[in-house]
Amino acid sequence: MEDYHLAAVILKTFIRELPEPLLTYALYNDIVNFASVPGDDQAATMKALVASLPEENYASLRYLITFLAQVSANSEVNKMSNGNLAVVFGPNLLWGRDNAMSLSAIGPINSFTRALLDLQHLVFE
Repeated sequence: MEDYHLAAVILKTFIRELPEPLLTYALYNDIVNFASVPGDDQAATMKALVASLPEENYASLRYLITFLAQVSANSEVNKMSNGNLAVVFGPNLLWGRDNAMSLSAIGPINSFTRALLDLQHLVFE
């Protein structure tokens, strides 16, 4: 595929068009408040949150995060670090029930996504 941007847009659109976010409405508050979890407990807390997802969501998230970790491994070439990927994909993985993204929630959702990418080897072991 020559146009990598098109593939990314299609992937983001597919995730965003799901009837419920991949990370589910049930986890919205836990994810938005994830920054209050002490650093030493973040991997275990994240693993428990992700494990509570429906089976299909868990499998899809695991596949997506594993793929994005591979993209990030080439960040020197593609400029897509975990932080950049979190900004691009975070708002597509979780949004509020009213389908609007609160400005106050964007940062925490992106931070959770960044931590998920950083800790994916522990969360999905």
